[in-house]
Amino acid sequence: MYAVKTENLIKNFDKYADLVTQGAKLLIERPNNKKIIMLTEQEYNEVEETRKRALEEFGETIKAIQEQSVINGTDKLTMDEINEIINSDD
Repeated sequence: MYAVKTENLIKNFDKYADLVTQGAKLLIERPNNKKIIMLTEQEYNEVEETRKRALEEFGETIKAIQEQSVINGTDKLTMDEINEIINSDD
């Protein structure tokens, strides 16, 4: 991973853009310890797809926990019951 300060990125944008399109990771250091990661559109889309899948899986897990709670006739499940739902292959 390359790290670059904002001023240097601006002066040498084409150089760093080429590095990123060739697969390099670029950390842009901004004032006040704020940092930005520069990545290609393809990498961004992959990250977004992974995030969406994780959210969908999480939502499905929550739904399964709620359904099991209804089946059990309670609004509470033990951590063992929750872990069993999370680890099931359904």
